[in-house]
Amino acid sequence: MSFVSAFITKDFASIMSDGQVTGENKKAVQEDYKKIIKVNNFLIGFTGNSTGPVDLIKKAVGETDSSTEMPFLSKEILLLLIKELLNKYRKIRHAKIHVVVIGFNEGEPSINTISLDNSEIYEQKDELEDNGYRLIILYPSDYRLENKSEGNKFIEKIEALNGENITLYTIKKIQNDINNFVADNSNTVNKHIFSEYVKNGRLRSEFKKMRNLNI
Repeated sequence: MSFVSAFITKDFASIMSDGQVTGENKKAVQEDYKKIIKVNNFLIGFTGNSTGPVDLIKKAVGETDSSTEMPFLSKEILLLLIKELLNKYRKIRHAKIHVVVIGFNEGEPSINTISLDNSEIYEQKDELEDNGYRLIILYPSDYRLENKSEGNKFIEKIEALNGENITLYTIKKIQNDINNFVADNSNTVNKHIFSEYVKNGRLRSEFKKMRNLNI
């Protein structure tokens, strides 16, 4: 599994991935595997060397989210669920998987990454940069362009924008361009793109209140 880019501001979050699954012989075995999912106010992306953990997480998240006993899947439960499911693969020493979870927790931007590597589970929480956004890139498990040039190109494109022009449309266009750039330089990434986004519902509701009060 290969390339995922996740971008978040205080207003919106956007995630994009390619669709290629690569076998041990470095040949594509599937061209349209979706490596991202959307659940409530969160977006989840995956890379790694096995689709097993991803399929398990997708199924479990879907079942939990649709349960009548739990009508809204909170951030805490979502992260706990992912870690518990990754834990099932800790005995498989070659298993590697990286997960990014971005979205809005009670109106606040939320960024978490969770990894299974060498039978250990690692978790990291991040915040927005001083410039008001955050970019998380999950690279192919067996390939990385020199000096993370795909990430550098992404940031360069964003920095070239005026702050007001950092919109969902422009970010999705940059994500698409960077995915294709990686696909042109990697045998494990293709141009079959999947994309999801969420907007900050609290900001929209607060803006609506201000408008109703003529503020």
